[in-house]
Amino acid sequence: MVGFHMFTPQTWILITHLGNSVVLLSTAVIMAVWLQKGQASLAAVSWLLILGFAVLLVLATKLAFLGWGVGIESIDFTGISGHAMLSSAVLPTMAALLTFKLRPAIQVLAIASGFVVAIVVGISRLILDAHSESEVLIGWTLGSSVALATLSVLRRVGSDFGSRTSPVPLALALTAILAVTAPRGGQPGPETHGLIVKMALWASGRTTPFDRNMLHRQAS
Repeated sequence: MVGFHMFTPQTWILITHLGNSVVLLSTAVIMAVWLQKGQASLAAVSWLLILGFAVLLVLATKLAFLGWGVGIESIDFTGISGHAMLSSAVLPTMAALLTFKLRPAIQVLAIASGFVVAIVVGISRLILDAHSESEVLIGWTLGSSVALATLSVLRRVGSDFGSRTSPVPLALALTAILAVTAPRGGQPGPETHGLIVKMALWASGRTTPFDRNMLHRQAS
């Protein structure tokens, strides 16, 4: 892609790791636990429910294709990109929590930066040939909707953050998770894709999953 040719494959692997489901689902749970205080508990429940629905939607589209070949050939769609969805849902929300005691302008900049990083994560999925454009775009749209809905709830209970302790533990937790799961030796970090494939095969009774080539052969 134009403007990204200077990035090495290893760099793209590191970038795509920022959307890793193991990293971001762990982070999402930690965020919910941290929010469990006073009125902010409403935000924690809302966050988990909204994000959980989006995760189930991603999972359903992946299982439907891998197990039964249900996709959309015209837009090269085989399942919503989990990396794009999770990064656009979790990173902006995380940015809001990390900067809640700072000036509004800084918080807005941090949230916007979260969305920008999510866009780059989505681009990494295209560069690494892991997803099609439609899969990334739908992931971005779904994840951004989750983030905006959660940010709206956070805004309503914002006054409850005043007496809260420092968000530093959140930042340290995210750093620790990234360090433990970081890609090594040119290989990606731990992924859930293998588990999803096993689930699809078990549910469908197939011995091999459908792949993108099969989708296009079915339509021809």
